[in-house]
Amino acid sequence: MKNVVITFTVAVVLGLLLAVQFNTSDQPEQRDTRDSWQLREDLQEEQQLSMNLLDEITKYENTIRSYSSREEVSREKALRQTLMELKKEAGLTEVKGKGIVLRVDVLFDENLVGLPVEEVSPVLLIRLVNELNRYGADAIDIAGHRLVSTSPIRTVNGETYVNNKPLPPYPFEIKVITAEPDKLHAHMMYSKSVDEFARDNFSLHSSVQDEVTVQPYSELIRMIGITPVEEVKGES
Repeated sequence: MKNVVITFTVAVVLGLLLAVQFNTSDQPEQRDTRDSWQLREDLQEEQQLSMNLLDEITKYENTIRSYSSREEVSREKALRQTLMELKKEAGLTEVKGKGIVLRVDVLFDENLVGLPVEEVSPVLLIRLVNELNRYGADAIDIAGHRLVSTSPIRTVNGETYVNNKPLPPYPFEIKVITAEPDKLHAHMMYSKSVDEFARDNFSLHSSVQDEVTVQPYSELIRMIGITPVEEVKGES
């Protein structure tokens, strides 16, 4: 709207300038009775008027360019903000906030049970992740591996892998950022997952933290079915 008003003003100024020129050239020829000094003063006044009009035109043109530049900056700022929000939503940025930390450890030593300690199964971890998401998790990190929507949790040669990396030796932590850490902690105290982990000889202990840091997803995200757009010549 501002650009329209400015453009209209410039058009009016140009119209006045053209009208002055038209009137000075289209009037019938009359004998000028002014002396040379008066003519010189009148000429200087007309020249000053023309210069003032040109100054006004230049000023409005610069104003239009200024508004255009501001719009570009505003558009770029909005795009950058949207990009950061998308990256955050995709798990590509570091996140800090209130949350809980789940500590996974062996419940009974293999010397007590007489059997080697098995890996935490992918099934147990996937059920736990689904439960955490269902009860308000905003970001989850398993043993230093940020989970995103495409994160694989699977068994490879008898070992459990998260994001194509094996789990570290026990104990390890699962960090969870949530807007309601006390509520999630209270749920996890009596969660079915605690019993399922205990059945496989693992303890699952929850604690509330004032600040939890979850690192960004570090693996390559493959965009299936998406190709870059080729730049068309002549387009800006």
